[in-house]
Amino acid sequence: MLVRTFDPSLEIGIGGYGRVYRGNISVGKTVVEATFKRLNSVVVKEEHVNAFWPEIHMDEKVLVSEFVANGSLSDHLHIRGTLLSWNPRLRILITAARGLVHLHECFSDESGQLRRKSDVYSFGVVLLEVLSRKRVLNDPLKSLVDPAFLEEISPGALKKYIKLAQSCIRFERDMRPTMAVVAVKLELVFVK
Repeated sequence: MLVRTFDPSLEIGIGGYGRVYRGNISVGKTVVEATFKRLNSVVVKEEHVNAFWPEIHMDEKVLVSEFVANGSLSDHLHIRGTLLSWNPRLRILITAARGLVHLHECFSDESGQLRRKSDVYSFGVVLLEVLSRKRVLNDPLKSLVDPAFLEEISPGALKKYIKLAQSCIRFERDMRPTMAVVAVKLELVFVK
C-alpha cells in the first residue's frame, strides 16, 4: 500500500514536472525502493499516469520508477570522475532519450510544447557534457571531446553526434528536433 502523503524530508529533487521523493513500495511480496514524482498541475493522459507500475492507484498524478542508488549521471561525470567508455555512454543517452519521448507523449497540456523544446535543449547540453565530461557552460565547444575515449569514436559517428547536440541547443526553439528524432539519431550513432 502506498502512503498517500509526502514527507518533505524524503524529497530528493525538483524537476520540470514536479517534486521527486524517495520511498519504498510493495510490489507483490517484494519491497522496492522507488522514486515518486508528484506532477504539477498539468494534464496527463490517464493511461500514462502510472505507466511504470500500473498496479499503483493514487488520487493524484504521480510517476513511479525504481530508485537508482548509484547516483546521477552528473555525479558520475563531474564529481566521481567515473570512467565510462563510449558505448555505455551512448546506451545511457539512448535510454534517457526514450524516457523523455515517453514523457512527452504523456503530457498534453498547453505548455507541453514549450517544455518539450526546453527538454530538447537541456538534453543537448547533456549530450555535450557526456561527450566531454566537462560542464558545457564552462568550456568552448572545440574542447568538448573526452580524450579518454577519442580513439573509440569513429570520425563519422563523432561528427553526427556533435551535429545532433548542436541541433538540440539551437537558440530558435522551433529549429530544435523532437526527442523522438534525437532518440533515433542517437541509435544511428551507436550502430556506426
